[in-house]
Amino acid sequence: MGDFNSVREESDRINCLHSDSDSEVFNDFINNNGMIHIKIQSPHYTWFGPKSKRSTLDWIFINKAWMGDYTWNARLLNRKNSDHGAIWFGTTKINWGPKPFKLYNSWLDEQTLSEMISNLSNNIDPININLRQAIKEIRTVGKWWNKNVLGNLDETITIKEEEMQKIDNGTIPMNTTTRMELQNLYHHRDHMIWKKSRALWHAGGDKNMKYFHQVVNRKRQRNIIFDLMQNNHWIDDPTQVKSILYDHFKNFLNRNHDIHTFRIDTLEINTISNSLKNSLECNFNEEEISIALKESDSNKAPGPDGLNAGCLKCCWSFIKPGFIKMIKTFHQTGQILHHMILKAKELGKFEGIQIGQGSISFTHLQFANDTLLFINGDDKSISSIKRILLTFQLLSGLKINFHKSELFAVNYHSQQQVEWATTLSCKIGMWPIKYLGVPPGISQSNIKLWEPLIKRFQNNLNDWASNHLNMASKLVLMKATLDSLPIYWFNFFKMPAGVRKKNSIRNSFLWGSEDAFN
Repeated sequence: MGDFNSVREESDRINCLHSDSDSEVFNDFINNNGMIHIKIQSPHYTWFGPKSKRSTLDWIFINKAWMGDYTWNARLLNRKNSDHGAIWFGTTKINWGPKPFKLYNSWLDEQTLSEMISNLSNNIDPININLRQAIKEIRTVGKWWNKNVLGNLDETITIKEEEMQKIDNGTIPMNTTTRMELQNLYHHRDHMIWKKSRALWHAGGDKNMKYFHQVVNRKRQRNIIFDLMQNNHWIDDPTQVKSILYDHFKNFLNRNHDIHTFRIDTLEINTISNSLKNSLECNFNEEEISIALKESDSNKAPGPDGLNAGCLKCCWSFIKPGFIKMIKTFHQTGQILHHMILKAKELGKFEGIQIGQGSISFTHLQFANDTLLFINGDDKSISSIKRILLTFQLLSGLKINFHKSELFAVNYHSQQQVEWATTLSCKIGMWPIKYLGVPPGISQSNIKLWEPLIKRFQNNLNDWASNHLNMASKLVLMKATLDSLPIYWFNFFKMPAGVRKKNSIRNSFLWGSEDAFN
């Protein structure tokens, strides 16, 4: 822990010069020494200079072997007369109360739970309830089974292990049922740890539980909220923290938007032929919905309701009426954002950008669920865009993820960018911009173009994972990483020789070289 006078990536600096080579040397130093970075809670900048200069120069690293022993917490304290902010660092073990319920796929293999879910259709007519009520009934059954049948998994395993030890010592007679029950409990525990690790590349053959435990600990360390700052005071009491978060989102979601909504009938929408219109607007039939669900990945992480695709497949007969009704309701909500933006431009709410001598003007690009908006830089345009997006939310019922959006400005002062980002409730993006995962406008022979891909390689094939996986699992991870990650890039660019030399990452990961990832 200390002032290393270096940054790990360009986003660790604001209004300061950045050296890619210095960051690469610093990251190599961290990886080669087997250290884990403990992130400082926002704001993470620790050095403050003149002209709004900020950098993250103070860092905290721990031995990777300590990750599973403690929950680490670091936050920046109020800065006094120093250009560096003081950092509080320690361990925390807090009881945050009950955790959200999740129904794991391994539970569905149990006959008792499957029968209880099947009996729901006999006791409740699925046609008379909506999808939310159906999911609520499934959750109720799952919670009861987890509490009364499966019970406390760790305690039950300990009891069965002690019973097996007595059998081995001859204290009690042989009982094959105990061994089968213990193996079944191990299966549930392994599956839960694997799901929590979200190691999607894993095929399920290697039961390297140490690796998955470490992955879970790292994710927990990264995602946990230890405390919050309110009125310049840190709040770490769980009850107060949960109350603050609840009040914040309650006020945010219930606030009244002072906006003037558009009427759909005022939009000028180009028409198509009736036959093509009917084919595009026809509702999904039950067969299409069933096939789509059947072909979906059963091992995806559960949603906020605690159920994933595997559970929905198992409960399909019970949730089918409500699920199909929900899909049809969503289908009726048309995509009108494109026409709203064009109408707003026509009304002079904002302007797009001109290409060349003004012969081409455009305001936005859309692909799937990604949208790029191009506007002139002024407060009126920023406010208009925010009102358009909020109006679209109200009309369509679709949620705009402002916190995942980014603002990119050209030749504007950093303070002005901060004000606009605050208005839009989004982040300030770092150049070069990425569109569909690829940074456009950079020569394919420039090594900087390939840095995001190389970084993803290093994140997946790192020495920490190498030390926790056997040879077979390393080969599986290497194939999953090296075969899938570059394919999308190869559709656009030809790999230069300098990037091909990065094959040393694979060799170092496989054989555990001390000079890994240089």
